Amino acid sequence: MNWNQLAIWGRNLLTLLLAPIILFTGASASVTKLAGDEAITATRHSYRYGSDRLLLGAYNCWLLDNYGILAPLAAQAGLNFLISNVNDTFMDQCGAAGIGVIAAGYNAPSAYWDIKDGTQAAWLAMSTGAYKNHPALWGDDLIDEPTSAEFGKINGILEHYYTLNTGRIPLVNLFPLGASSEQLDIKPAIPLWKQILLQGSICANKNHDIYRQYIAEGESGILA
Repeated sequence: MNWNQLAIWGRNLLTLLLAPIILFTGASASVTKLAGDEAITATRHSYRYGSDRLLLGAYNCWLLDNYGILAPLAAQAGLNFLISNVNDTFMDQCGAAGIGVIAAGYNAPSAYWDIKDGTQAAWLAMSTGAYKNHPALWGDDLIDEPTSAEFGKINGILEHYYTLNTGRIPLVNLFPLGASSEQLDIKPAIPLWKQILLQGSICANKNHDIYRQYIAEGESGILA
């Protein structure tokens, strides 16, 4: 018997011994919910592009010397939009190819992970009269993979952005599901007793549990 098998055997034995205590105390009622019981409900804003089907996009972080090939290649690949740093020529190329653009740095600087004071000030200073528009513009890239500590700033920026009535998307690209509690800035992580007693369930999976908490913390401003 190796160490992994021994650990599984010991965990199962502990679960068997403690199960009566959990059942009689009623503790199981609050921790055995399925993921569907805590589903996030999001409201879709009325953006100007067609939203009757799944939209496919891709990231393009920088415009290199041969960026003129990107828009035709994206169209050939069946993409609907690109998230990209831009210039006016690139915007025209995407428009000609029928590719939407969520632009980084077009109306305000985009951020990664955290929002600096200057970036926040630039977004809050955005005005309807000064907003740069383009037929290919689907939205503005606000932040990529923010920690939950940034949600307060993000919510304030989004509230201001929506008052401009641009019909465009202020993109907040959340962390992937597999991010750690440290990356998501969530403490404490899932309790050890949940991991032991609910082994094999979603509550025992550290990444799932903290990610639900991460989404919930930003729900009111980011997903609503």
